[in-house]
Amino acid sequence: MNKKISLILILLILFLISACQQSISQDIAIHKLKNHAASSKQELHRHFFSEGEIIPLQVDKHSFQSITEWYDQKSFLYVQGVDNGAHIYRYNPFTGEKTLFFDSDNQIVAIQANKNQSLFIVHTAVNQYNSELLVLTKKGDVLFEWQSESNHLVIEWNPYSLSVFYVAAFKPDWSFETFSIDAASNKVSVLQLNQPFLQWYDESSFSFLKWDSSSPSLVAPLMKSNMKGSIEELIFDSIVSYFVDEDFIMTISNVNEEEETSTYSFYDKKSMKQLFSFTVPVLSMYSEWFVPNFQYNDTTQKFYTLVPIVGGMYDTYNSGFRLMSYSIPTGQSTVIQQRVPYAPFDISPDGSYCLYGYQTESIIDITKRQMWDLIKM
Repeated sequence: MNKKISLILILLILFLISACQQSISQDIAIHKLKNHAASSKQELHRHFFSEGEIIPLQVDKHSFQSITEWYDQKSFLYVQGVDNGAHIYRYNPFTGEKTLFFDSDNQIVAIQANKNQSLFIVHTAVNQYNSELLVLTKKGDVLFEWQSESNHLVIEWNPYSLSVFYVAAFKPDWSFETFSIDAASNKVSVLQLNQPFLQWYDESSFSFLKWDSSSPSLVAPLMKSNMKGSIEELIFDSIVSYFVDEDFIMTISNVNEEEETSTYSFYDKKSMKQLFSFTVPVLSMYSEWFVPNFQYNDTTQKFYTLVPIVGGMYDTYNSGFRLMSYSIPTGQSTVIQQRVPYAPFDISPDGSYCLYGYQTESIIDITKRQMWDLIKM
């Protein structure tokens, strides 16, 4: 009997020892697995972010207003509101470096860089009715100041003469005055123009869509005029929207209401021969066609725009947009983002990155086609 008990005890002890060893082995294996997973995660993190790592901009949600403009290829300007004024900061999301660019005594409405980011127009609101334009150098020094008895301004930099810009100043009754301003020479010229929404066609003439207010239409002729507005010339007829560059003209036209599509056409500016075209879905806004944001980049020679996934009504549309690029020399298209919500965007001067969002809260690596959060509140 005692021998049986002893044998049972020995077997029980051996079983417990074996179980303990198995448990310890499992714990060691789990520990190794966790360490391996953590190590793999760290390696993945380093691999994924080693080049072009984004350091989000940490801001106070109560004072932060928006990211406004690229300063150079790797950094941008953003506005932080303060009592009776605002600070403009420069931030590099790759290094985390933040520097004060300019202090304003007034609230800032907008910041707009010229073609090569050498000058920056800062539109400030002096009060409810008046505004001030400051032209700042790359160092944040004031080159030019101009007061306007209007707080609703349309501004267009001249891409052919980098210190010159156009301004349309609207009055409360929506009448307007137009000006050509040279910040370098401190010269303001009053223009007698009948159209406020213009683009520079060349150094000394404008282009515009000539809408007929007495006969509402979804399309208009694209015109060219001298700076006095006394001579007009037809470029294209029946246009929805357009863009003029030094070398080409882009038009949006040929809207097919049944198929809900429109056509983007690109023409050589000198010969007016068509370079290429593409057709995309279009959205209707009842009294006009919705034209998504677009931008041209000289460095990459690419045209960037948002394309609806399908056509339809803008008010009820929720299918998203593709962020696309089109090469002007070849016409080749590239999908940068397959499906994103509609929002403003701004391509970096070298064409590597894209600021995205109504507060510019995201940044897209165009080469990798990846998007990161840019703001941390």
